[in-house]
Amino acid sequence: MEYPGLSGLPTELINFITGHSEVEDLLVLCRASRQIHAICLGWLYRAITLKSPIQLVKWGKTVVSRPEAADSVRELIIPFDPRDMMKSFYAVFGSAMKRLKNLQVLEICSPELLHTFPDTSFPRLSDCDIPVSVDIWPFLRSNPTITSLSILALDLLMPRSDIETLPTQSIHMPKLRFFCGPGPVARKVVPGTVVSRLAIFWPNKPVMEFSRDLAAVASSKAGILHLTCTLCRWDPALWVSIAKHVPRIKFLEIHVVTSSTNGKEEFLHAFDDSLRSLPSLIALTIMSPAHPPIEAIDQYRETTFATIRRWGELSPKLMRIVLPIAAVKITWLRAYGNTWVPRPKDCPEAMEAFNWLVQKISTSPELVAEYRSSKGT
Repeated sequence: MEYPGLSGLPTELINFITGHSEVEDLLVLCRASRQIHAICLGWLYRAITLKSPIQLVKWGKTVVSRPEAADSVRELIIPFDPRDMMKSFYAVFGSAMKRLKNLQVLEICSPELLHTFPDTSFPRLSDCDIPVSVDIWPFLRSNPTITSLSILALDLLMPRSDIETLPTQSIHMPKLRFFCGPGPVARKVVPGTVVSRLAIFWPNKPVMEFSRDLAAVASSKAGILHLTCTLCRWDPALWVSIAKHVPRIKFLEIHVVTSSTNGKEEFLHAFDDSLRSLPSLIALTIMSPAHPPIEAIDQYRETTFATIRRWGELSPKLMRIVLPIAAVKITWLRAYGNTWVPRPKDCPEAMEAFNWLVQKISTSPELVAEYRSSKGT
């Protein structure tokens, strides 16, 4: 493909054209002139996703040997976890990472890769997804510019000894607005930040330190408004800690990662007392893979509807409740007063819940009166 006369265009226009070109076209344009080559190189290396060890090594060698390529990288995503690679593999990658002075977005899932550059500072880094590892502490100390931080692992709820030895002092991250990660890390990272959106998970331990962790994150200067909690069992102690330490939350999501229903009803009923202490809550989500057998679905709907109505009466500001039916999330919206309706267009299960509600209303004079009043307003 030929591009005659392109070199004579203003730099701004060339930059605009190449910025909207496909990778194949950019590779051809690189041969047009030195000026266009430099511009195209910037676009080719701006956002990099490396999906194999071979790609990683080729990219690393290019970045090490060509400073202009290193300066172009703004986003780096590595979605695979290389294991048992040669030392030279990690050496190339670590050397390349130390040259990315303009990096803004980093997503890696490999502790071994993070270990190659734990003290490296990226002056413009803002969005970061890194694996659970002992190397997170020096890395975070070196990168206080991060605004969005996720620290994750494939086995989220397994106890991790490598993060149990916490630093004696909190990590200073004044620009952090969003955090996702384990409780022990949250209480060292979030205090003193401007985090308002927090996703926190607790490993499977005999005692989960809800109160200790939430008390620490409550010292965020912005205040926690959106809280997502992931835990491995139905533990009512969570509600008490939330109400005590983060009562201003507006959005609350609870994910209980267990297929067991043991303790579920007690967990849901325990929320009643805590709900009174959450005056700003407007949206609640509770999800779990635990669900009743098919033959018990109607009874489960009855119980769910009663629970929603009970919570709606306790909290007039609560406008949206998401609860699962057969492991599918069903969104219930407050219509008026304490009348609630499932959003039928979300999924077939939601439409079934809507039809069930219509039938239930038609057989209940009390509900007929309430829902007619709601429709009239």
